[in-house]
Amino acid sequence: MEQVKNISKEHQSVEGNVTNFLLKYRLLFLGIIGALIAVCVIFGVYTVISERSRSSDIAAVQEIIDTLGDAEESAYDSARAAAIEALSDYAAKNGIAGVRANMVTADLYFAEGKWQESRDAWLAAAQKGESDYTAPLCWYNAAVCCEELNDTEAAVSYFERAADTVGFGLASRALFNIGRIKDTAGDYESAVEAYQRLNDTYPSDAWAALAMSRIIALRAEGKVL
Repeated sequence: MEQVKNISKEHQSVEGNVTNFLLKYRLLFLGIIGALIAVCVIFGVYTVISERSRSSDIAAVQEIIDTLGDAEESAYDSARAAAIEALSDYAAKNGIAGVRANMVTADLYFAEGKWQESRDAWLAAAQKGESDYTAPLCWYNAAVCCEELNDTEAAVSYFERAADTVGFGLASRALFNIGRIKDTAGDYESAVEAYQRLNDTYPSDAWAALAMSRIIALRAEGKVL
């Protein structure tokens, strides 16, 4: 019986110590709970604001595109320059708006034959949306710009990145371009490797048929075995 009483007293003592501890540090606990609630609220508000901001940015980019599309033919050059300038603020941002702004900018420079500016914008778009379906298209177009700049090594690199992307619609053409660049440079063995890879991967593709005809021609000319 005495043992039960002692246990009861110990239990009461522990409860009392816990109660005293909670009372003593109640303000600290309340402060921690309040801080956690504040963090949750701030995070929620930030998420809502970020989502609204993204939607607003996308709408703004589309408005710039629409304004350029409505420009009179006689004023198109100045409208295009104004559009590129207006897009620059959004091109610096991440997310869909940044990808879209860079792609439009790249396309506008591409149409002018400003290959370096176009390449840089395509690569910026790819970097900001590397996991998106847009990235391989950006690499492909960057490769085209690199080839126009006579930077064939970079062109091959970006064509390869595009071709390695599963589901990319221009993968077969990218592989053919790799072969064509190697072919033109006189690196016939590497050209045949690219052409053969194209045929092995996309055997029923029209580009594959063209690649195989080129292999036959190179062998007939004695340039490869």
